[in-house]
Amino acid sequence: MDSTNKEKILMQKIDLNGKWCYLPDPNSKMDIAQASSGFFSGTNISEVELPSNWELHGLKNFNGTVWYSRDIEIDEISPSTSAFLRFEGVDYFCEVYLNGKFCGRHEGYFGGFFIELPGSNIHIGENKLLVRVTSPLEEPGEVWPLKKKLIKGVLNHHDCRPGGWDLKLGQNANTGGIWNSVTLIITNGVVPARVKVSYEFYNETECGLNIKLKLLAADGEAKKEELKAVIVSPDGEEIVIKRNPVFSHGVNKISLITKISNPQLWYPWDLGEQKLHKVVLYYGGEEIYQEHFGIRRVELDQNKRFFINGKELFLRGTNVIPEQLLSSLSVERIEGMVALLKNANVNIVRVHAHITRKEFYEACDKAGILIWQDFPLQWTYDESPEFTSNAIKQIKEMVNSFYNHPSIVFWCCQNEPGEQVETLDIHLEKAVKEEDSLRIIRRASNYEEHPYDGWYWGTMEHYAGAPMGPLVTEFGAQGLPSVESLSKFLKSVEPPYDYAEWRYHNFQPDQTFNIAGVEPGKSLAEFVENSQNYQAKLLKFAIHQYRRRKGKGITGAFQFFFMDCWQSITWSVVDYFGVPKKGYESVKSGFDPLLLSVFLRQDKYYRGSMLNFEIWVINDKYEDYKDCRIEVLLGDKKLVNIDKFEIGCNSNSHFGQDYFNKIHIPESTQIGKQIFTVSLYSADKKLREEKFEVIIREIA
Repeated sequence: MDSTNKEKILMQKIDLNGKWCYLPDPNSKMDIAQASSGFFSGTNISEVELPSNWELHGLKNFNGTVWYSRDIEIDEISPSTSAFLRFEGVDYFCEVYLNGKFCGRHEGYFGGFFIELPGSNIHIGENKLLVRVTSPLEEPGEVWPLKKKLIKGVLNHHDCRPGGWDLKLGQNANTGGIWNSVTLIITNGVVPARVKVSYEFYNETECGLNIKLKLLAADGEAKKEELKAVIVSPDGEEIVIKRNPVFSHGVNKISLITKISNPQLWYPWDLGEQKLHKVVLYYGGEEIYQEHFGIRRVELDQNKRFFINGKELFLRGTNVIPEQLLSSLSVERIEGMVALLKNANVNIVRVHAHITRKEFYEACDKAGILIWQDFPLQWTYDESPEFTSNAIKQIKEMVNSFYNHPSIVFWCCQNEPGEQVETLDIHLEKAVKEEDSLRIIRRASNYEEHPYDGWYWGTMEHYAGAPMGPLVTEFGAQGLPSVESLSKFLKSVEPPYDYAEWRYHNFQPDQTFNIAGVEPGKSLAEFVENSQNYQAKLLKFAIHQYRRRKGKGITGAFQFFFMDCWQSITWSVVDYFGVPKKGYESVKSGFDPLLLSVFLRQDKYYRGSMLNFEIWVINDKYEDYKDCRIEVLLGDKKLVNIDKFEIGCNSNSHFGQDYFNKIHIPESTQIGKQIFTVSLYSADKKLREEKFEVIIREIA
């Protein structure tokens, strides 16, 4: 409990995480009387430590309803006091009962919500709390996969989840359950249900701040205590706002408006510092809330160039699905993932067709990684007015729940909706605009910006045309995890492989063998090597093609995807166990903010042949480099020296064939394998270097 003086308690919080009892109801037919009787009898009752997705506490591939129960002690409650339950995350339908009486319900897996416990339902002393959680099986063929009604995105339907697309197995590992924290709040004051920090720039030096509050006031007489908000700058300076509003029982909304002079702005890691402000709320002198927020301006112009705080930034992105079962996504795993992202030079992540834990967004706020946030709609859904209305309600809940995170710069309404982009998504786009004027809003990320050349069609060489720009939000190829990682979850690790087992873990044999042309080799080790080499080669080629067109029609590229969300074989460049594949290095090197990109137009030469090169220097930094030169060596012999040029900030410099086609391979060059070394210098400082193996041949 937060307070020790009961006479002056304004807010008392009781952590309800820990041991609960649960009762499975697979047919979802029990009513509250039957469930209460079941818990009383002890039949089929088990204990669990909450929070937890039910897949993790023994209910494997379970679809339906689970009842959860625990006792809560309430020592005292007066006519001027109310009790609220705060759920941080329940998947998917939730109903709450206290002492056998209904208290409230919620739908949706990602949003936190409050349920007020009516005073007439509360007993002094022991109280029996029951929570009914339902996450059903959507009827295969009739509803799932094309007319889904549950708004769960990739957690319910995707080719990177257990069972993948399979009609019978694709809804395995149901994500249902009380997956996040539960708290009992007893107060005679107010509870902050929503704190939304909005702002508008008056000019270059002044910013108007509007703190929009949704407060739940306790029962009894009107509340008249002082409400105070303290805005703390990154340097510790404070702005204090005081009001004395009158609050009545239930929902109260109020705005607190102030002005900030010369606000310190939040930047992504490659452009500046992550300046975070803090808002702290007090009611009656007691702190009731605090949260960080950031101030920044973002824009996507008509050419889909991205700007933040007036600076253009090429988006070096990837897609993320941090975890299939959100209760198991630890802070340590999030921190490890964020470290890998920054090390790979990623400046933006697309949280792909779902919403993850708030700790991930907090970590990106601090690390300076931008976020493109999808609403949890993956492929197509029910087309009824009832579904549209529910989706509008939930997308507004998403925006308002995560509004204060400066890292989130895009909202996107649906992934690969097909024709629903012209129906359902029109309503969703409008709904988001009603809630947020500070971010870029995309109606959808659709097929026309998802090139999968070399995987679902064609060859990787098609990326030479930098297809489906200007802003490419998915591309990639599968790559097998390491032998050690595969051996942790596959039984079939010796040829001939059981590809039915592999398919369940998302492996795509048709694309692997018939389009990518990956050879399985004679052992799993050879198969892994060949698969990872193909993925790495495709990613390197594609990323360099997109980067070379910076300022020439391409404004960003998002590789699909970063790290596995379960034990699987997918497009990830880091497997579920945190082990990078070779493709990780392709992403890291290709996303270098200062990229030396060499197009080796041929890798076999005769003595006397002319050099066949092109070179780009792509600089995403806001830093100039003076007195630059490029040297090309064959072995230890310098063949090319391009000097006396500058690399401007946020620039793309191209050195075409004219710089090389008058230079020939020396007649004295030894036959066989040789190494080209391409080096970029600024004065005497070597900035970047690339090496390429070539074959020197004799004319037959």
